Amino acid sequence: ERSGVRSTGITLGYNVLWLPEVRTSDWRNKTTKTNEMTLNITEEAHIISVVHINSAGCSPAAILRIPATWERAREVISSVRISTTASEETTLTWTVIDPRFRRFVLDWCIYSGVGPCNISFQYVENSSQWTIQKGILEPYKRYKISVYPLLDDRAEAPWITYYYIKEGAPLYGPNPKVEDLKETEVTMRWDPLRADESNGFITAFSIIYKPLDGQESVVTVNSDVYEYTLRSLMPDTKYSIYIVASTSGGKTSGNPIHFHTLPE
Repeated sequence: ERSGVRSTGITLGYNVLWLPEVRTSDWRNKTTKTNEMTLNITEEAHIISVVHINSAGCSPAAILRIPATWERAREVISSVRISTTASEETTLTWTVIDPRFRRFVLDWCIYSGVGPCNISFQYVENSSQWTIQKGILEPYKRYKISVYPLLDDRAEAPWITYYYIKEGAPLYGPNPKVEDLKETEVTMRWDPLRADESNGFITAFSIIYKPLDGQESVVTVNSDVYEYTLRSLMPDTKYSIYIVASTSGGKTSGNPIHFHTLPE
């Protein structure tokens, strides 16, 4: 509904119509008695229309354009800042470059990296700030948060950010694999942790290794490194190795493995 307009009559349902922007003949529609619906659409730009049906008749169509996933964001929003207070209220503040944009849609979902998000959304008018009340965001979950600027019925490509209200130690540590073994060096590889496994943003990986009868050595690499070559090892020697994944909320070790360097 538009602000200031009161609905009369008993709600009977909603008629939702959606179609690709460049293929208007491929339209589809569906009627629902609830005030939400999940649409499976492609990555191209879509137009969505919603009509409110009640015992007094039908409302004018509310129309929204969903941008294509490959569209670049216009210079409408220059930055988004997120902060969480001690009382666990999270505030988003965004900087608007184009003053014509005074309406926004914010959506958020738990981002697992596997499968689609279950999206919630909120309209914000005449403000560039919004506070998410305590309890809406869960700790240790990675949220994908999008801010869509609206002008008339057109939504521009969103500003997207990822956020944890609270971080913890990863559920698992990486399990390294030996990819290339030589006399005095070995190359290790490991898989990145999924968003639903990391419990926070990975800040670093620590590679901890030692001869079975020797002292430990530690090499720390950046969070986007998933391969490392250890050098200056002793030939014909058995080593143990494990990798620790760290977030700002803690660290977790992976399972140790053993390897034996080749003789000279």
